[in-house]
Amino acid sequence: MIATSAKLSVSTIELVILALEHKSGGFIVLSFFKKKEPELTRVRKKLNRRLIVKSQDDFKKFLQEIGMTENEVRSLSERTSDLIELPVWIPYKIRLGDSQIEGLGVFATSQIRSGEHIAPARVGRNRTICGRFINHSLEPNAKFIRANGIDLHTVASCLIAEGTEITLNYRQALEVNREFQISLQEGVTNGSK
Repeated sequence: MIATSAKLSVSTIELVILALEHKSGGFIVLSFFKKKEPELTRVRKKLNRRLIVKSQDDFKKFLQEIGMTENEVRSLSERTSDLIELPVWIPYKIRLGDSQIEGLGVFATSQIRSGEHIAPARVGRNRTICGRFINHSLEPNAKFIRANGIDLHTVASCLIAEGTEITLNYRQALEVNREFQISLQEGVTNGSK
């Protein structure tokens, strides 16, 4: 069961509906009341913790789907021989920080609009902090897209507030990487590099 909240106004006193997802998939309204910002912050944190637990469970399912263990993935992820600095051609609205999901994560330093370029994740065969430290979520706020043939870029899939951890669904990231591997193999087969 998951609690969810729907924010209905922008003022410091907000109207909130707390609902509990019923096993049948329907929603039962538990209460309808006005709460001040500290209470809303507490509710948001509680909901975020539940999403984190569900995302961590989903990550374990993802590992089973791809036939890898957590240690195998960690070993690949923690490899530093292919880690590079972010290219300096634009200012980035991100920083590394401690993640509630896992280890370090990438966080927004200011608001990022839906569809906005966040940063490259991979340049050629090398990873940046976005290719290394973005964590998995069932409700990701970003996605990978291919750019310039073999590069991967991180793009916001919704509005990301300042201070929010940037997350991906690793299934989507894996699919984009598979497309890259196929195009790379086709290039080698056709005699190009």
